[in-house]
Amino acid sequence: MKVIYANEAKKDLKNLYDYIVKNSTHATANKVVDLIIKDVLLLEQMPRIGTKLKGENIRFLVVKKYVVVYEIREEIILIANIYSKGQNWR
Repeated sequence: MKVIYANEAKKDLKNLYDYIVKNSTHATANKVVDLIIKDVLLLEQMPRIGTKLKGENIRFLVVKKYVVVYEIREEIILIANIYSKGQNWR
C-alpha cells in the first residue's frame, strides 16, 4: 500500500511547521515534521496499527503529541489530517 497525503494534511504539516518555527527553531520544526512523516511511512507496511474510530472507516495514529487521521482504501492509505492532540479535527 502507498501513503498519499490529502491537500488538507499537507496544509496541516505546513501550518505545524510554521507554528513550531514561530515558537522555536527551524531545526525543531524539521525534527517534528520528519518524525511524523517517518511514523506515517510505517503505515505502508502496517496500515492497521492506528486505532479505528468506532463505526467509521477512519483510523488515527498518535505520534508524540500529534494525531494523524487516515483512511485505508483499496490501494492507498489516505492521510486526511494531522493535528495536535489539543485540537478538534472534525
